[in-house]
Amino acid sequence: MTKLLSKIIRTGASAVLVAGLCAQASAAEISPAAEKEMARIGQFYDNLNSVRFDGVMKAEVSGQGQEMKFQVAHRKPGDYARYLFVDGKVQDALVINGQDLGYYFAPAKAWQKDTMTESFHDVLSYDSTSEMFLADILLGGDAHKGLLKDVTAASVSEKELDGEVKRVLSVSAEVEQVGQMNYELYFDAGDEPILRQVTGKSATVPLTMTITYDKWTINQELGDKFFGFDPPAGASENKQLRQMVGLIKTIQPGEEAPDFELVGTGGDKMKLSDLEGDKVVILDFWATWCGPCRDAMPILAEVAGEYADKGVVAYAVNVREDVKTIQGFMEKQSYSLPVKLDPNGEIGALYNVSGIPKTIIIDRDGEVQAIHSGFSREYGQTLRKQLDTLIAGDKLAMK
Repeated sequence: MTKLLSKIIRTGASAVLVAGLCAQASAAEISPAAEKEMARIGQFYDNLNSVRFDGVMKAEVSGQGQEMKFQVAHRKPGDYARYLFVDGKVQDALVINGQDLGYYFAPAKAWQKDTMTESFHDVLSYDSTSEMFLADILLGGDAHKGLLKDVTAASVSEKELDGEVKRVLSVSAEVEQVGQMNYELYFDAGDEPILRQVTGKSATVPLTMTITYDKWTINQELGDKFFGFDPPAGASENKQLRQMVGLIKTIQPGEEAPDFELVGTGGDKMKLSDLEGDKVVILDFWATWCGPCRDAMPILAEVAGEYADKGVVAYAVNVREDVKTIQGFMEKQSYSLPVKLDPNGEIGALYNVSGIPKTIIIDRDGEVQAIHSGFSREYGQTLRKQLDTLIAGDKLAMK
């Protein structure tokens, strides 16, 4: 049940902090009966060919509450639709039909249609809204593993809910910045363990939540109408929307750096992979209009000059500006950094660049070793320490 509620759910002018399960699992504190029950529940959900359900989530933090409704439909192998409603209006919608994905995010008044390169299960795993009401666990392909993940303690019992006896999984976890959280998951007691309710309460801070599930249908025909995506009127297309909201895999230190072709202001071309095995590479995503970018640029240029004869190369990757603007700025500032172009934001999308400046350090093995977002006074000092480590042949990132 990893990160059950570890999100700040943005709802226009308000936000509700919902804390998640982030601690490491300890099998010794999971009772054999709970382990057996989780296995039974997991097998049931993994064997479903189709499912549809609605629900309501209510959360309260320090006396401030928020209510959200949701609808979910899933048809194997990979069709999926989920909608989040606030005050009766669609706040957030994700629709997958085969490899076609549609996404709408009301606060940005934007939508995106995309062809997925990742699997349905991968998309579900980093969709925080699906995670919020456990769709990623129940429908993610290994519900048993999902229920166990990061749980610190679990037991099983029977309790009444709305006059019916339910099988209840009681789960505990130590949550960062929240303390101990205690959850209860109420399932039907028969051969079909339908999830009816989840409750959670912090033992240390005034945080409570309840998720109620309703209108379940399982293994029934779900028509294509459930999995069609029509952009709402008044919203505009944004091809970077998934990246902006985190609905895409984010590159992490220790992972292989995505390859791409670098094009300079003079039209010269090269591939990032051409430098592998020889150079430590710094990619700095920037724009002339960005104040923090202008603060970082002279420091990066200085560091790049110091380490040029030590096998380090730095590229200032300009985002969405024309060559004339870039050249005028660089000539005026007399920076010696080589500039590469990202006119459509495609390279930035590979590295999840939603804000600038963003600096990526890649080692000689072609692995991302460090990511700097924004600018700080320690920028230059930190870069030098990290480069010294990489030049010595050591790693910064834990795999």
